[in-house]
Amino acid sequence: MIDIELYLTFIAATTVLILIPGPNVALIVANSVAYGTRYGLLTVAGTSSAMVVQLSLTALGMTTVLGVLADWFEWIRWVGVAYLVYIGVAQWRAEPVDLTRAKPQRNPSGRSMRAGSWCL
Repeated sequence: MIDIELYLTFIAATTVLILIPGPNVALIVANSVAYGTRYGLLTVAGTSSAMVVQLSLTALGMTTVLGVLADWFEWIRWVGVAYLVYIGVAQWRAEPVDLTRAKPQRNPSGRSMRAGSWCL
């Protein structure tokens, strides 16, 4: 039987975590600046749909499976850390870009939504 108070607390905590600025917001802002408002909103749709999938999997008891596979996720996390360091160093070495002269670029609608859904 589901404890409704615990479930509502879980939903509230998840909502707060979704609203906190993080990588999702950075991707949304980047797509909005680079490609315009429409693509930023499509990225919002992609990140929101990914959050719904993640919430559904968690509610269905996938946390037990994820607990069993914790060692794999630890390795994947460190590979992700190395990749982010690589990207950071590459951006640090890159020449600065004047964003005041940037104009929206053409971008297929599906690409922004896919990028948002993989942002988790």
